[in-house]
Amino acid sequence: MISSKAQISLEYLLIALAVISILSILIYQITNLYSKNITAIDNLELKNTHKDLQNTLNLLKLQPKAITTLTINPQTEWNFQTTTQNTLKINNKNKEYIVTSNNIVVLKFKKIKTSATITIEKSNNKIILDYKTLEK
Repeated sequence: MISSKAQISLEYLLIALAVISILSILIYQITNLYSKNITAIDNLELKNTHKDLQNTLNLLKLQPKAITTLTINPQTEWNFQTTTQNTLKINNKNKEYIVTSNNIVVLKFKKIKTSATITIEKSNNKIILDYKTLEK
């Protein structure tokens, strides 16, 4: 026969275990949701950067010389690569976009992991892209 004090202790232990189980499930769900949100935000930022970069390059077609900047805010690592002389591929783990230009594209970086300013310069019929990390 179990004493009433032992039974009460056992009941409290079972309640504590149930609470810990529920909290661990909630924490797992919250971190999973956070990860999905970061991915969605990063994909949207990449899409917007693609549009802004393409629009900028389209405007530079009309000018013999120009320099401008574009601020980006990646949540994950973004890769930049020239695929041909006048095309640029930007991607993260999930999405990939192609930016085209009438001019030769010279890329002075390969990856960006944090907020940065991309400098876009047109000179001698070349588009030169460089970046500078934004200080926090």
